[in-house]
Amino acid sequence: RCHDFNVSGWLSLIMLIPLGSLVFMFVPGTKGTNNYGPPPPPNSAGVLVLFWLFIAGMLILPIMAAISIPAYMQYMEQAQSQQDHPPEDIQQQLQQLQEEMQRQEQQGGEAQPMPPPSQQ
Repeated sequence: RCHDFNVSGWLSLIMLIPLGSLVFMFVPGTKGTNNYGPPPPPNSAGVLVLFWLFIAGMLILPIMAAISIPAYMQYMEQAQSQQDHPPEDIQQQLQQLQEEMQRQEQQGGEAQPMPPPSQQ
């Protein structure tokens, strides 16, 4: 940017001063060719499209994070509570399996593994 308004790149050290970078925003570039060459060509349509996509992404990303992070936290809390307190139907299935194994042991046979509920 320093070469745009015909000064040495050493002037970029002014950015170390608080608010010094404002110089680069408000000083206009030179018209036409200067000591550092011709002016850069205008931005192409592709550059402009990428710029606006970047701006849109920077606006959409925080919104998505604000929605998804609380939803994920709620999901994790529900998953943790289900691990701590399994649903009653799972407890009933476990109790039925234990009773079946006890009956088989009382009959003198070995406890046979029961097939999973989906295969019954």
